[in-house]
Amino acid sequence: MSETVWIEKGTRLRAQWFDTKMVGLAGAQMKLGATIKSVVGTVTSVRGDAPRAEDCKEIVYHVQPDDGGDVVVVKPSWVKEILS
Repeated sequence: MSETVWIEKGTRLRAQWFDTKMVGLAGAQMKLGATIKSVVGTVTSVRGDAPRAEDCKEIVYHVQPDDGGDVVVVKPSWVKEILS
């Protein structure tokens, strides 16, 4: 049985994802280079693509990293752990 967890402003989380880019290698097939990115920080806002929450098809979290720097936009599928 899984537990429902609410991610809202003030939630601390850890997220990890691949940052991909096209690379010019020999051959006819498309190739991607990938770098693993990660962030541990606090959610500063939750944004959706519609004015009403129940109409949203896509949601993103704006996360302020613990180690400083710019706010990072995180997709829900990238969240690996809820810290608090």
